Amino acid sequence: MTENKPEYSANVMRMFGYGIIVFFILIILFVLFKFTEDFPIFTWDINDRTPEQVLNNWKDTSSILNSLLSPILLFFSVVLLWLTWRTSRTELSLTRNIIKEQLSNQRRKDDLDILSRQSLYLNEKMNEKLKVFDLFYNSSANVELFNFLDGLYKNSNPRLLEFYKSIGFDYEAQSSKNDFSNELYLKLYQIEQSQKELIIRGTHISVCYGLNFNKCKYLNKFIGLEAYKVQNIFFDVYSAIYMENLLINQYVKSTMLLLRKIHNTESVYKKELIQEFMLIYDLEIAKRLIQFSDDIPDNFFE
Repeated sequence: MTENKPEYSANVMRMFGYGIIVFFILIILFVLFKFTEDFPIFTWDINDRTPEQVLNNWKDTSSILNSLLSPILLFFSVVLLWLTWRTSRTELSLTRNIIKEQLSNQRRKDDLDILSRQSLYLNEKMNEKLKVFDLFYNSSANVELFNFLDGLYKNSNPRLLEFYKSIGFDYEAQSSKNDFSNELYLKLYQIEQSQKELIIRGTHISVCYGLNFNKCKYLNKFIGLEAYKVQNIFFDVYSAIYMENLLINQYVKSTMLLLRKIHNTESVYKKELIQEFMLIYDLEIAKRLIQFSDDIPDNFFE
């Protein structure tokens, strides 16, 4: 494996520094050697000297050696300072790159962890079985629902009456349209569906009939078909009402926000984010929700 550029530069500077040190040691040794050859009078081989002469000789020797070595040592110090600066700068750059890579990896891990938790939570909510009417939490959905129930008043189709009987609703006991709607609502309230089931059925209904179709006419059209269960007709109606209010549903909005966040990210690990989402979140739901978005492409998961 080849070294990266900062590491390679640091190694080169280190070897260059060692070479400079050896070079200057050799120069100093050479100067000392030449000094003993060219100025033998200042060496300790002279005999019959008084202590004062010896002291003066050593003073002269140290003065000459200092004059010879000081420029060399000064230049050597400057070179070492320069090498130290270059090495420190290279190592600082290498350290900065390592920290930057560590921060990037930590950010990637954090983003994936957050995405995983959010995707898992939203997926559980979209697949959780709930009372259908609890999902109609806004006024327009409830108005649409009660308009549908009001439209069933006085409808005595045998299959419809049989359905009422199966859910324990006494059709004959209702004296007014208001009583009829309220009592039927209470009986139907116990029915549970997941938001996934409503979305899957609702997108099919919206393709075939649009969203704002007349629900009572729809029931009258299909109730005569023996192969089509009455409870499925009601399920179609619930799904259509749910889809009319789809984009204000808090879990749908959160899912769409998460998808937009992934789509608009400029991160180099964008594909990893998409793959993480695909592993956790129900793709059948996600693909159908994307159909209702203008800023997320249909091929988002491809």
